[in-house]
Amino acid sequence: MNFLEYFKFLREKYEVSNTELLNELTISGSEIKKSSLSHKLNGERKITIEELEIFILVLQPSVAEESKLRELYKIYDFGEVEFEEVKLIKEYIEQFENNVILQLEESDIDLNNVFEINDEKFLTTVLLKILSDSWGNGNIEIMCQPEYTRLIDLLLSLSAKKHSEVKQIVFLNNEYKNDSNIYNIRCLTILDKLVIKNPMHKIRYFYDKVNARINELTIFPFFVLSGDKALLISHNFKTGYLIHDKLFINKLSREFNRIFNQANELFRIIANDIEYMQICSEFEKSAKNMYTLQYHPCIRFNGDENLTKSCIRDDFDFGEELLEFFQSSWENQGRFKGYHFHSSAGVQDFLEKGITTDMSPMLFNSVEKQNRELMLKKAKENKVQSNIEINDKFINVPLPLSIVCYDTAVVLISYRNNEGTRLLLNERSLYKSTINFFNYIYKYERVEEGK
Repeated sequence: MNFLEYFKFLREKYEVSNTELLNELTISGSEIKKSSLSHKLNGERKITIEELEIFILVLQPSVAEESKLRELYKIYDFGEVEFEEVKLIKEYIEQFENNVILQLEESDIDLNNVFEINDEKFLTTVLLKILSDSWGNGNIEIMCQPEYTRLIDLLLSLSAKKHSEVKQIVFLNNEYKNDSNIYNIRCLTILDKLVIKNPMHKIRYFYDKVNARINELTIFPFFVLSGDKALLISHNFKTGYLIHDKLFINKLSREFNRIFNQANELFRIIANDIEYMQICSEFEKSAKNMYTLQYHPCIRFNGDENLTKSCIRDDFDFGEELLEFFQSSWENQGRFKGYHFHSSAGVQDFLEKGITTDMSPMLFNSVEKQNRELMLKKAKENKVQSNIEINDKFINVPLPLSIVCYDTAVVLISYRNNEGTRLLLNERSLYKSTINFFNYIYKYERVEEGK
């Protein structure tokens, strides 16, 4: 039930007529006409937040009903399609906490006697066998969409043991321009895990009308090349055919690499913290707006050289370069507006431990107790780079995660768990969905100061 439907339900429940609503609007100083009110109630024009407040006064709903009405209004006001993207980005952020890796058992099968595969379970068995035989020993080439969850499970399971070179081509939906970006967000949710778990996994993409390209009329649209085998896979991931012919496999590999070299890189791996900081410095020279999301407040724009120096580890070989990065941030921060979102729990955690999400233990010592409140005070007083607390009921921000977004179509994703991989996302529709998410939480889910 959407906002207008629920509002109608409450009007009928409490026997509130359009005339009563109109009279109250008039008393409140609104010059709205009866026809205009009808258009609003029918969804032809927008109901404003001020009008909603008046309608709630007239309805006098229960606390639960009012809460539901307000939640539905957010979606109505922001746009239902746009909110669907927000919801998926939220799920994407929260799923980083899910680190469950399936433990898969290999079957000792002779692939030389396997050709036609008509059983979904046996297809998984064959796929695991050919991947395992080449894992860490040679290139693996994949043309397959992330919806094949069994393939994703196998790749993540193998990556948990060791890294291996993998190339993958996927198609992203170009219909997001006329529709929502839901399909591409779902792809991101799956694909970035592969790269975070295995930095040697390279993913490139083309745009296409995915549903038109991949359907039951397409014969074996997917394949996996691994070692001296090529596995063709059906559109529904239930059947396949194992190719043994070396000439055919070599030809298929050449064609794959021709396409791969023309495709767009989805993720760029950022090698280390210094490279990451250099990238941020460059983007901050041209950005007008910057958005960050992490568990802790962002304190790197505090502009205090002595405080920052005291936090850099003495045994870190690039301490001067690190300090230069901070100095560059202080110099650039007046050129752009920063919106730095954090959880309420992150403030207390910083006060207790003196470490923030983006302070790598390899680079920083814990901030001394007497300086923690001072750093937070400086961050709070910085009106150009605003620290904004998020409603914790809306989203659970994982402690190791940091997302930085510049309005120059750049998204940086850092997950500082275990190896601490950082990614630069190179895809414009996903950048737009990320900006859309930040706009939503700024408008509806930030905790107002003093409340």
